[in-house]
Amino acid sequence: KFPAKIDGGLGPQAAAMSTRERPEIGYPEDLEHFLHVGVEDIGSGVLERDQNSAFLAVAERRRRKLPKTPRRENPSVSESPRPVETPTKSTPRRKDKDWFRTATNSILRDASIELGEVVAGHDIASRDQDQHSLLDLALMTNAIDCITLLRNMGCPEREDYCDPASRAERLNRIRKQRDAPGDPTPAETSALFAQIYDRWNSLFMGAAVPPPPTTVRLSPASSTALHVSIVAPTESTKHFVAHFKIEWSESASFSPANTIFVPSNQPGYTIENLVTGTPYFVRAACCNLKAIGPTVVSMPHSMAPSTWREAPDGLARVRQPIRICDERLTHLETTMRQHKFTIIGDSDRDRTASSSSSLFGSSAKFQKSLRKGGLHLALVFYSEDDGLCVSNKSTIPMMFLDDNIPVDLSSQLQWLQKISLDWRTARSARTGISDQVAALEFRKRVLDAVSTLQLHLDRDDLGFVHHEVIRDGSSVTMVMVLRLPRCRIPSLSWTGVSDLVSRGPGSVSDSLVEVAPEKLVAALPGIIQINRGLRTKLDPGLYLALIDAESTMSDIYVKLLRNTAFLPHVRIRNRGHVSRAEWDFLCNLGEQAHPSTTGAMDLLSSIITALPTLFAQAHIDPHEGNGYRFYDGEIVELDRDVALLLMLPPTAQFLQNASGSVNDTADVIHVPASVLEANLWALYQPAVYKNYARLSASLSNEILSLGHAARVALTSAETAQLKETLAAANRCQDTLNEAWLPLQWLRTVLRWGRADSPARTVEMLRHSVRVQPSPPTPHGRLSLSQPAEKSRSMSIQIAVDLKTYPDKRGLTSVSVAQLATTTEVIEHLLKKLRIQDNVDGYNLAVLEESGSERNLASDSHPVLVKDRWANSSLILKSNR
Repeated sequence: KFPAKIDGGLGPQAAAMSTRERPEIGYPEDLEHFLHVGVEDIGSGVLERDQNSAFLAVAERRRRKLPKTPRRENPSVSESPRPVETPTKSTPRRKDKDWFRTATNSILRDASIELGEVVAGHDIASRDQDQHSLLDLALMTNAIDCITLLRNMGCPEREDYCDPASRAERLNRIRKQRDAPGDPTPAETSALFAQIYDRWNSLFMGAAVPPPPTTVRLSPASSTALHVSIVAPTESTKHFVAHFKIEWSESASFSPANTIFVPSNQPGYTIENLVTGTPYFVRAACCNLKAIGPTVVSMPHSMAPSTWREAPDGLARVRQPIRICDERLTHLETTMRQHKFTIIGDSDRDRTASSSSSLFGSSAKFQKSLRKGGLHLALVFYSEDDGLCVSNKSTIPMMFLDDNIPVDLSSQLQWLQKISLDWRTARSARTGISDQVAALEFRKRVLDAVSTLQLHLDRDDLGFVHHEVIRDGSSVTMVMVLRLPRCRIPSLSWTGVSDLVSRGPGSVSDSLVEVAPEKLVAALPGIIQINRGLRTKLDPGLYLALIDAESTMSDIYVKLLRNTAFLPHVRIRNRGHVSRAEWDFLCNLGEQAHPSTTGAMDLLSSIITALPTLFAQAHIDPHEGNGYRFYDGEIVELDRDVALLLMLPPTAQFLQNASGSVNDTADVIHVPASVLEANLWALYQPAVYKNYARLSASLSNEILSLGHAARVALTSAETAQLKETLAAANRCQDTLNEAWLPLQWLRTVLRWGRADSPARTVEMLRHSVRVQPSPPTPHGRLSLSQPAEKSRSMSIQIAVDLKTYPDKRGLTSVSVAQLATTTEVIEHLLKKLRIQDNVDGYNLAVLEESGSERNLASDSHPVLVKDRWANSSLILKSNR
């Protein structure tokens, strides 16, 4: 007998679905038959978890004994019964050799889509009886699409097959075995292997020597490593270039030499474990299934691994600032423990505090409105899909803290930001705070509220404290921001940020005590955007960034782009390392007659190419940008993979005094310099910065507490002892500041920007590129009797689209110097097209992959632009 409340078991949605899609199944009389037919017709989420499991279990037990469809006495709808298929015996999973054979057949047809379906769910590293993987077979048969698929899936290949000579030796051995009388090996008797052999042998006999790589570039990777970037040949060939052969040696004759074969789908290779300061020569060649092509010497032809910190620029360089700072902080923590100072985050205190949860209350009281003249704490939990957590009152979760707003609110906010790096220390932080000091009493009250929120929301991490407070009339709100995926949080629910902002905060106009948080709701998109930008890492690489700042009476603010919440920046290299020779070359521009022969010119060219994009991001006129200065104080290394080269405005435009406050625009926002620096270190060096912030917050509490105790001490002996301890705390604070000083890069940049000292401007950088002579072409650029390429000369294709010369339309190749300007390229192109006209009447434009056009400046370098945007096209257009 079925229970009275059947809807609680299946639900009305399931009932409607069963009668609509299977009219022969009644409800609830035919539930038994419904279990036999299966529950696949029920949409996900209709059945409860336990009921769904029970139904599946019954269906599995009776899947071989399906009853006939029951007849209806008075059917309400016309019956069109669906025949019930008798389930066949479940087919066992094919053995490995079966699916491997099917995959091999797909490779023979170069059917990559079919191959992907076959190998799904199987071990991609499987091999046949001859230890051939699927990728080996694809390389043998020149199945280009399958090679690409298998490499993306991580399929291995035989290392001894990377060298074409090893493949040729293997092929000759098989040929001899097939021609010799006697029984061949079992693997070679199969028809499938015969097909592979025939295809392999045919391709091998018809293959030609592959062409040389288009370019081979050498760049520094670290003080003991060099990176080789290889561009595959552009010449069309029917035989796939499977590998690049890379050789390096300390001798220009490459005797002896180290060799490695890398897959052609890799953009480059990093040669590691080299000797710092020793020049290395590098060359590369292409390999197909038959032979190794001509070798191409790298450009530059040699380079010594080094680091920019070794450059003799007269400035004191810290070789490993992060490691040295960490060691100093560890030593300082030991000293503080010797003085018995309370350190936030001690494990013993954390365990004690966490066991006494009754001290912090049992629930958090969220408020819908703000108290006039009060201080509040708001939580902004957001997700990447425009989600926002709200309380049960459909407002931002807020808690009331105090009726009195502290005078030193900015310093209290900075202290709280340090605590917010690790909210797990909040309970231990409050235990060592005295109630007798007003500043410490406020901190304790805030930490009590934080602990209550942690218990109520069942989570330790409450986000990072926003650098600004929101003022709604006389009310002040501190905001904690956290990005997290949508998940269940007690007492909170998810809504959209745009929905809350469009709906507004409501009004409390009848109350003289409360006000609506209008400014807080309006500021939500900006708060979330800043947090997202300051908590998102850059991709690995070397960046050219622009720093501009304004000063007020209270602080120095740095300008950031609103859409990224970061400095205007352009990536100029995929690795963040700069060698000693490159840095020495950049810092001595204008003081040397010839360019460096170690690739520094390539770095300078990349900087010049990136400047127009950088100025466009910051909305700077290109002519005004000529006066911007290159910062030669240091390279800002955020971590081992991300580094910044900096550009600053002229001295007269840097750190202009704002009238009382800074004004954000639609494209630019202002963030305090200290906040930007702290957020970057917290993002890229979290362990070191958390340790610094923890010790800094602990010393701040100790100094305030000891200073108050010394002032209220009753006896002179007690006063003397407290003053001595206070002096020790101040010495620890000085040690902390000294340990952190090497990492205060932004403070050093601002000081350098205000100094009216000689600097290398953009105009000087561009002039250095124009006047530098090209280095001689190294001997042996191409081997195997290949013609040597012209010195610094490259051939580029330009689309001609001139209305006055319709017969000239089409693609035209022109050979120009790598560092030729736009004017020089147009002049060469007009001569080749036999157009006798003034160069000023024409212009080159870049047609990007998105379809947008961008005109090139007359002093830009089209070859470098084309090399930087490989998927773009150059177009010759008339200005008339």
